Amino acid sequence: MRQPPLAALWLLAMGSAFLPGCALLGPRDGYVQVSGQTPAEAAEPCLLSVSASGSPHPPWQRPVTGTFHEGFVIGPSRKGHDVALVCDGKTVAVRHFKYGSDVRINDTVAL
Repeated sequence: MRQPPLAALWLLAMGSAFLPGCALLGPRDGYVQVSGQTPAEAAEPCLLSVSASGSPHPPWQRPVTGTFHEGFVIGPSRKGHDVALVCDGKTVAVRHFKYGSDVRINDTVAL
């Protein structure tokens, strides 16, 4: 029985080794900015949060007052992300976006 050439075996091995890496070529972490303004009547700093939609992990949160422009590093999420502004225990604004289609790297999400 004739054996396959060594070069063919090497190519097959290398192709198989790099194939799983293709699964990781989806969207990477990205940087988005969120801008808006808190209500003038807010008694204390409001809480700005960004989370992956449906994620069991807690959202990234920052206290904000007045006019704000905050940056967040977000991970990939097929369902998208939610931005919320909560002032005095009440949700004042919510916005849903998909990173990579609605918002690109370094874009601003306006609340």
